Amino acid sequence: MNKKIKLCVVVTDPMNLWSLYREQFLYLQKNGFEITAIASSGVEHDKLKEMGVDSIAIDMQRAPSPFKDLISLLKLIKFFTLNRFDIVSISTPKASLLGSLAAFFTFQKNIIFTIRGRAYENKKGLSKKIFENIDKLICKLSDSVFSISHEIKDDFISKGLCKENKIFVIGSGSSNGVGLRKFTKTEDIIRKANSEKKALGINNDELCILYSGRIRKDKGIEELVNAFLLLEKEFDNIFMLIQGKEDSVDKINDNILNIINRHSKIYRADWSYEVENYFAMADIFAFPSYREGFGNVAIEASAMELPVVAFDVVGCRESIIDRKTGLLSKPFDVNDLYKNLKLLVEDKKLRDDLGQNGRGRVEKEFNSFYIWNELIKKYKELLEGNK
Repeated sequence: MNKKIKLCVVVTDPMNLWSLYREQFLYLQKNGFEITAIASSGVEHDKLKEMGVDSIAIDMQRAPSPFKDLISLLKLIKFFTLNRFDIVSISTPKASLLGSLAAFFTFQKNIIFTIRGRAYENKKGLSKKIFENIDKLICKLSDSVFSISHEIKDDFISKGLCKENKIFVIGSGSSNGVGLRKFTKTEDIIRKANSEKKALGINNDELCILYSGRIRKDKGIEELVNAFLLLEKEFDNIFMLIQGKEDSVDKINDNILNIINRHSKIYRADWSYEVENYFAMADIFAFPSYREGFGNVAIEASAMELPVVAFDVVGCRESIIDRKTGLLSKPFDVNDLYKNLKLLVEDKKLRDDLGQNGRGRVEKEFNSFYIWNELIKKYKELLEGNK
């Protein structure tokens, strides 16, 4: 019997362990991996333990906090001193920094850094330079770097943040692809979606614009609400559903929050493990994020045959093909976002064509099994190369 490969995955937020890794962990377990997962405290740890994952809670602050960060680093160092792994995989900003330092100081053999995006994408000057140097340090401490975006990979190389022979992208991008068994419109999902519509008090003949994700300023929520206010003056058969968890960081303006909570045509739904039901309720997916690593939620929407409207920014312009699977708007431009949403509200054929094209692209380029198999190859190459 072949010895199992011991893989430790470190992220900051336990929700990311569940949403980004749940199915991947199951697949890796079936293919000879023994999984340990580390993230801050959360109910997701119990769910992962039920799957046979050794899930460990070590709290890490997302915002800078020197004292708390030091405590987290010491806890990670203690853990890695007592536990040896074949591969340590780090991702998300705080976990990448603390995890890479802890793994390096404790002589873990193989560290792989996954770049999921850059929280500092739109920063300038000294602040941006500091964050770029942090990424440069993490890349230097890592044995391999997995970028989920070709654009970010090229930028890291051109700026000298990472050596070209160390960084890679799988296929057309994404870290996890799309699980087509989950993100496919089935009769059961449509039935659940209609039930959810009824529970929210929404008529079946109304057209739904959906946003799904973290509710925070840099996800473009303020621009989206303002664009919708322009739309609803012209169309009385539309509504917007904002689904997800309010973020404690980068909060949206109180005036916008009040509009969301009080507007008769704007509905709210909490974060859900069954987000596919909300996709099935929608006719258009709005994704006006200021920056993304890749924009996995966009290809999940495409898998559910939805046209996607987004800003033409890093990450989004790789997950969406303009005029083929969705419409890209001028960054941060409320009027251009409104015009693209209006175009789709008025043109059902265009919605259907973009949705079908998106589904076809996901099937061809972003099937999770392809991404996972390629990642397994990279893990094994890393092990062979560092023997």
